[in-house]
Amino acid sequence: LVNGPIEKTLKNMTVPMVLGMIALMSFNLVDTFFIGLMGTEQLAAISFTFPITFTVISLSIGLGIGTSAVIAKVLGRGDKEAAKEYGTSALIVSLLLELCLCVVGYFTIVPLFTLLGATNETLPYIQEYMQIWYIGCGFLVLPMVGNSVLRASGDTKTPSQVMAMGGLINAV
Repeated sequence: LVNGPIEKTLKNMTVPMVLGMIALMSFNLVDTFFIGLMGTEQLAAISFTFPITFTVISLSIGLGIGTSAVIAKVLGRGDKEAAKEYGTSALIVSLLLELCLCVVGYFTIVPLFTLLGATNETLPYIQEYMQIWYIGCGFLVLPMVGNSVLRASGDTKTPSQVMAMGGLINAV
């Protein structure tokens, strides 16, 4: 980061991340398209899930940003062993936090979404969707925090490829 030309370094770091973020955004577009084909009640049910899924995703993003900052600082000091330890710890702590949140969420789907105003017509669809979503939550947090570890060490291409592959798998 500090040895090459700034313009080239920024381009090499930014372009892969922008492409990866576009791939990540495709998740919601693809999901909305296919759920919309099922009907309006199903689409309405999914819209109820947004505040909850966004909260969990935001927690993952926040954990990733914190991880990135810590890893970059340690790597800046030249301590690769500490960076490995912090990276591993961040992955474990993130997974445990998300796991706790998702277990609580899984068992409170009906009361939580009833409080949010879900109707008897949309509640079964919400429950079906969120049960699967909560079970798969670990597959969300690990790549997000893992990608942050890689970005902090200067590798922006691998996280972008992981995000693009996830978007492609989701579309398929």
